[in-house]
Amino acid sequence: CSILENSDCIQIISQSLDMKKAELTTTMRYTLPGEIQLDITVLQFASKTVPGIVAQELTFTASIPLKIEYQPKIFMPKESLSIYAEHDKGISQGWYEEDPIDYVFALESDASRLGVAVCVLKQSEATKLDKGKYSINLTAHKCARVWTMAAMVSELYHFEPHLEAIRVLQWGMMHGYLRLKDKHEKAWSEIWKSRIRVTGASVKQQELLDTALYYLMSNVSSSSKTGIPPFGLTQCH
Repeated sequence: CSILENSDCIQIISQSLDMKKAELTTTMRYTLPGEIQLDITVLQFASKTVPGIVAQELTFTASIPLKIEYQPKIFMPKESLSIYAEHDKGISQGWYEEDPIDYVFALESDASRLGVAVCVLKQSEATKLDKGKYSINLTAHKCARVWTMAAMVSELYHFEPHLEAIRVLQWGMMHGYLRLKDKHEKAWSEIWKSRIRVTGASVKQQELLDTALYYLMSNVSSSSKTGIPPFGLTQCH
């Protein structure tokens, strides 16, 4: 059963944005026929130390032994974007015996061009079946983790953003998920040392100030000309 084709069987349990660490966590439950339950937790963050990298950890827990297939994908509005370059196998140009990058997108709109590269890290508890397709063997009530990364590069930085996205993703892969997450959290810990506290402000007023500071600091970086717009990863309006 495909989760995308049976979205009515998905129940969103919770979604929270940890502003101390700049990490978005979503917990959901997928109920299969026979009352079989698959719990999925997704933790996402836009790296503060490697600009252009978005990483996520997916945790799967099933109520019975289960084999699932996982395919990393990026969904985009077809009416506003088009592909201006194609990439076949051998994305990494022979640097690896088996190409670790699953997809590369070269996209353009009326305003600009964007390069996107996606991969599943080898340290994940998943077996690669084919390019962009993985299998995960789950033991009942025992979690399995899959780590994915995506690099996004605007033509503001490079005249061939899809090729630069490959290079940025390879740099993120060299760090690895755990190291990248650790450095990201340490960077935000340093940022919050400059937290503004207003004497006499109510709890609600201080929370609003913290939120404004969070989105401001999310949008700026010493090594990046662009950032994440307010609510960019939370899909809030």
